[in-house]
Amino acid sequence: MLGVLLVLAAGCETDHWASDGGAYDLGDPGLTLETGGVYAGGPILAGTHACLTAACLGEACPETDEDRAAWAQEAEACLEWGASGAASVGEDGCIGFDGPGEAVVELEPAGCEGDWADTFVSDTSTLPVVDPIDVHGAFSSHLEDAAEDLLEPVSEVGWPADWKLSDHEVAQVVAETPVAIDVALFQGVGGAGVGWHSEDGSFQVETLDGSALDHERVGEAQIGVAVPLGGQVQVGLEVAGNTWVAGQLVGVDVDDITELELVIGIGDWDESDGERLAPVGGRAVARDAAREVVFGPPVTWHLDEGDVVVESFATEEGYQADYAWILDVCDPPSESYGTRSAVVRVSLGDLEDTVTVTWDGLYASEDDVPADADDDWEIDERCPGFDPGDIEVEGWCGCGTRGTAPGAGFALLTLLVVARRRRRAA
Repeated sequence: MLGVLLVLAAGCETDHWASDGGAYDLGDPGLTLETGGVYAGGPILAGTHACLTAACLGEACPETDEDRAAWAQEAEACLEWGASGAASVGEDGCIGFDGPGEAVVELEPAGCEGDWADTFVSDTSTLPVVDPIDVHGAFSSHLEDAAEDLLEPVSEVGWPADWKLSDHEVAQVVAETPVAIDVALFQGVGGAGVGWHSEDGSFQVETLDGSALDHERVGEAQIGVAVPLGGQVQVGLEVAGNTWVAGQLVGVDVDDITELELVIGIGDWDESDGERLAPVGGRAVARDAAREVVFGPPVTWHLDEGDVVVESFATEEGYQADYAWILDVCDPPSESYGTRSAVVRVSLGDLEDTVTVTWDGLYASEDDVPADADDDWEIDERCPGFDPGDIEVEGWCGCGTRGTAPGAGFALLTLLVVARRRRRAA
């Protein structure tokens, strides 16, 4: 929900990790834990692979982009990869994790003669390789997990107890409506996530009689599927010849939904060190007459009062219409002082829910606004009443000091997850 969060400070999640001796930053963007989750060392599945690259780390890093690019070229030319233990190097130079145990990935400089030759040293990366027998598959709720970890709920009641897909082995979804489903692998019950390479994985979606159901892979570990009315389908993930069942989906009539609950999260996404929490996003949680959650309601989002972005995550295919950004990026910093508010509403037919959100502006009062507060600021083109003739917009958004990342689904939670892990004291 709340989009997904990426790179502001220490304590953030990244898709790379430090070598054992701290000489290199290692990674392969194809390695995944789940859509929106990143593999950064830790348990990895036996049978998968990684085509790792090494980046500079710490004091060894050149200061300029040009020099860092030159460093990377030299590293590619003179660093040799090796592996021992539960891993080996293939003919393509990629690392194969052959079998449960401890894998040691090795980096060794060989014939380094360029400007950065003295920064290349021998180092290793030790990774635990997990036996597929010790792994199980499950639905994943990375957006809700990130919200609970990084954001504060607007509701005094807190986050809903039953809103996570990961808490359901059999989950109701709106029938005949594209729904995005995330799957992840875990080590044991309640254990850590297990990494695998997206090229090694595929999904299986079948009815209970074994008939395949059309689906689309819309993320590294995410599928889009429309379940027939009354249908019950099983979602599985196959990686390197091993298959795990994540759970089952049951298609229910949208008219079975009797209740909508709008859940909104606020967070420290502008680096205020936790001193200022502002809206980030929301999700419409739907329930039937028995108050069981129905995932994937095709709701409509409304901004009834206020001057904020309210933008559904919905893709052209209709996935994730029940999630939306709610972002305070529409007023210049010079007007962001005192208490701010917005009234947000979701609707589905005759059902609706409305939430009033209040938060602190950038400054306590108008007197605290510096003279240069609006320097380099441009309005977000998603704001209410945006007129492209008023300003020169760079790309999709020239948001300046209070800008946001583009993209549906994950960019901002990636900003928060990478942001400071601060939570408001109770």
